[in-house]
Amino acid sequence: MVDLSLFLFMTGGTPMASVEVLKRQGLAGGIAGTIERDEARFAKDDAQRMKHFGIYQQQEGNMVRLKIPGGRFTTEQYLAVSDIALRYANHQFMITTRQDVQFHTVRPQHLRDIISLLDSLWTTTQGACGDVVRNVTSCPVSDLDSDSPYDTHPMTKRLSDAFLLNAPAYFEIFVPEKLMPPDLPAVNPIYGEALLPRKFKIGVALSTDNCTFPHTNDVGLIAVVNPAVPSGIDGFNVLVGGGLGSTPLKPSTHPALGQPLGMVAEEHVLAVVQAIVEVQRDHGNRENRKEARLKYLVERWGIERFRDAVSERLIQQGRGIELASPRSIPHYLVATHLGLHAQRQPGRFYWGLPIANGEISEDGQVTGKHDKALGGSNLVFFRNLVRDYRLGVRFSVNQDLILTDILASDIPDIRQRLEDHGIPTENEVSPLRSQAHACVGVYHTASLDFPGEVARYCPLSFTEAKLFLPQLLHELENAGYGDLPVPINITGCPNSCAFSAIGGIGLWGALKRQADGHEYFDIRIGGAMDGTAPRLALPFRQRVRDDHVGPTIKGLFSLYRRERLSNESFSDFCYRLGADDLQQRVPAR
Repeated sequence: MVDLSLFLFMTGGTPMASVEVLKRQGLAGGIAGTIERDEARFAKDDAQRMKHFGIYQQQEGNMVRLKIPGGRFTTEQYLAVSDIALRYANHQFMITTRQDVQFHTVRPQHLRDIISLLDSLWTTTQGACGDVVRNVTSCPVSDLDSDSPYDTHPMTKRLSDAFLLNAPAYFEIFVPEKLMPPDLPAVNPIYGEALLPRKFKIGVALSTDNCTFPHTNDVGLIAVVNPAVPSGIDGFNVLVGGGLGSTPLKPSTHPALGQPLGMVAEEHVLAVVQAIVEVQRDHGNRENRKEARLKYLVERWGIERFRDAVSERLIQQGRGIELASPRSIPHYLVATHLGLHAQRQPGRFYWGLPIANGEISEDGQVTGKHDKALGGSNLVFFRNLVRDYRLGVRFSVNQDLILTDILASDIPDIRQRLEDHGIPTENEVSPLRSQAHACVGVYHTASLDFPGEVARYCPLSFTEAKLFLPQLLHELENAGYGDLPVPINITGCPNSCAFSAIGGIGLWGALKRQADGHEYFDIRIGGAMDGTAPRLALPFRQRVRDDHVGPTIKGLFSLYRRERLSNESFSDFCYRLGADDLQQRVPAR
């Protein structure tokens, strides 16, 4: 098979990225043959195709990502996830910032077993990666919290179902025993043969709880809460053009927050989102993948032209839908959903537990330059706990785990089991630690199969974000700053998977380990998803050596404590003084 990955092609006289050609050729490729021949690696072109099935080929096997809207698992689904991690992966799985699951080091010969099991439990991996609508996020407890008059999950599920890839090739390759109707289109007709120009993210939130960070998505939907009306909401504010990633040395790429498009009634949300997706499908950049996200189309056109294009698309569909002015939200709140809470269902409770970096691991050990143990042995423990008490499980965008449907009579036993196993609860982690995130970046590791430096979990990572964060938190807590509820977000590269671009302290990996033995980070400050308005973090300092990061943050926190106004958040403080002033007043290390 010809490797197309390094070339550009012309279609109708227009340059087209090579991935666009692969998509038009179909998603099956030679994937099934590689599995049937029990080969260890997929061809490069097939590795690109597999992304649309939720599979990334990596140096040590494959990463497999689950797609489950809103991160809500039944007991059986969670047990299956745990068993897959133990049997087919590296005895761990990661809770992602999109409320789904990632398995690592999966061998090709195990893909069919994994996907067949998931399919039998009404879950899937297709569309968890690739140029399609990714996992749709939503408040994990909006159906449980007694203060929430509206459950976001039905809307989330409708959106997820409407934009599912639905590729027959997925089942032909991975679940060949499943009988599929004949003459199905190759993919969901909304996408067409070329799918979307780039990945597309949707987040659903409440005006009373911004916990899914909707402003960071291609489409953000905020249900405007009104307990006085029967539905509990007045409609949805629609945001477009959010996205936090950028590319090194490409100044035309940058983070962006979604812009208000309008407000629509609940029954019209799906039609409006489909119109937005179709506009991006037809007008997004297919020549340069680095500028192919929706945010660049909105930026290039301007929000008014984009709104007109969406309205025109709705007219073409024969829908009499008008975009009203978005409803003002005077103050945003972000709940962590940690702790033990009564559900609206009588006699039942949910318990949000903080999970370090979202890692559910049996051995809890990942070694690298920073040589820090993570996670702890919690995989079998949580599997048994969920099984024994028949609990539901939810994942938050904060990468935490929420146990649901706990009977009041079971709380003492569950509390004792958590304590005996050393699982920290919400009162045993500092406010600083409870809001911290890191991506899966670990690049420096050694094994019998892959000695030396390899990108173990993500080939894009410059730095060991996952291992650096615990070390940094320990340093800051020892200095007395653990009581500050300032989100620290570390991503191993500028893609901002761990929300670095909106962090109170946002770190991006800038340089891999150099000859001096150190990694280097770019630092941003003052980002927030709560307060009077969501904000991007401000660029503060570039290429800071890893052992200078802690002292730099301590300098910022010390100045904040001395000079903050009454009830002033760290974000408000940074924006009031400005990055230039803070750069002058916080010594460079």
